[in-house]
Amino acid sequence: MSHDDVVAQYAVGRPACLGHSISVGAAPPLFTYTPGMRTHGHTHQVIVARIPLLLAALSMAGCAGTSLPDRTGPSSSAPPQTPAASSVARPGISDPSLAPVAFMAGSWISEDGGGVTDEHWSAAAGGTMMGTSRTVRGDRTLFYEFLRIESRADGVYYLAAPLGRAPATPFKLTSSSRNAVAFENINHDYPRRISYRLDEAGHLIARIEGIKNGGPASAQWQYTRQP
Repeated sequence: MSHDDVVAQYAVGRPACLGHSISVGAAPPLFTYTPGMRTHGHTHQVIVARIPLLLAALSMAGCAGTSLPDRTGPSSSAPPQTPAASSVARPGISDPSLAPVAFMAGSWISEDGGGVTDEHWSAAAGGTMMGTSRTVRGDRTLFYEFLRIESRADGVYYLAAPLGRAPATPFKLTSSSRNAVAFENINHDYPRRISYRLDEAGHLIARIEGIKNGGPASAQWQYTRQP
């Protein structure tokens, strides 16, 4: 194979170098033939056989100097993207529609007559406050109640489900002042009125009133806030 044949063969089958082609033109001879050289011997065959390898090595050397595109993404020095602040209300965020009853939020406990009553109210959020009440004596639960305060189109309602009964009985907010509220349901016998207030010492005073056994009746609890 002649020198020109080797160059031509390599030019046709040359590889792409990372998206860049390599132009192979007329190349200078890799060796000069002089009279007396053994053209049919081993030496000539080795040199011709190694010409494609030499050209490939030169091509790879050119590839090594080709700059690679940056695939590492944005520079690490770029400031991190900050997500947009969410407008969704989260528990613990005050709800203006329930501002009159917000003072009730928290855990409260009352001890009286050998029994312990605990009442818990979530913070106002999403138009509701969720509550529970339970009275325990010794190792027995004597009474429990699921509670809810919610904002409706026509006002604020206190809904009580004693012993988990459904549907819950609604009591509408009829009066409110600073740290004091009252709910009423004139169609319910007992209780007919439910009120909460904070006294000067920070106790939560809960009171129920109504008609029981044909006469007026009431009950009251003094709660202390728990951590």
